[in-house]
Amino acid sequence: MRQRRARTRCAALAAAALATLTALAGLCASAADEPPSPVTVGVEHKGDVYIVVASFIAPVVPADAWAVLTDFDNMASFMPTLTSSRVLQRAEGRVLVQQRGRMELGTFKMPFESDRMIEMSPPDVIHSRQVRGNMQRVDSTTAFVAVPGGTRIDYRVEMVPKLWMPESVAQPLLHTEIERQFTAILREIIRRKGN
Repeated sequence: MRQRRARTRCAALAAAALATLTALAGLCASAADEPPSPVTVGVEHKGDVYIVVASFIAPVVPADAWAVLTDFDNMASFMPTLTSSRVLQRAEGRVLVQQRGRMELGTFKMPFESDRMIEMSPPDVIHSRQVRGNMQRVDSTTAFVAVPGGTRIDYRVEMVPKLWMPESVAQPLLHTEIERQFTAILREIIRRKGN
């Protein structure tokens, strides 16, 4: 009886692993058919820490890019991963922002919540540190650099999850979500430029 239960558990785990790998393979195949994203993303895993870097060029002056990336109260209206975003406190050069949403990779969905203290040094840098949420630690920096034809936005985040997740799921999930977020931000920057 115990052997039968153990075999059933192993079969269930194998089926779950196969479903995850199938979803990832489907994402890779569909990604190969799409044109390259204007957002470059890299994900690195060191010990418990995931480091994600992203960069893109927005065809606007730094102040216009800054306006979109600091529009925290309206962010849920243009970022698909967010269900809510609001400023809880404002002070000189800093805001406390509460955000809720969901990350997705194929059929895998992971809700998230984050209250972040954001320190702003316009027009160049935004520093953000999670003070409450479902990650153990999240620290990020966003830099704005004027370049010919617009503004380069460079983003770097270090995060430590509270719960273990297989690297084969965590890395593609983070890559997909960061690319999705910044593609949405770039789309909003361009939309506002047209108005």
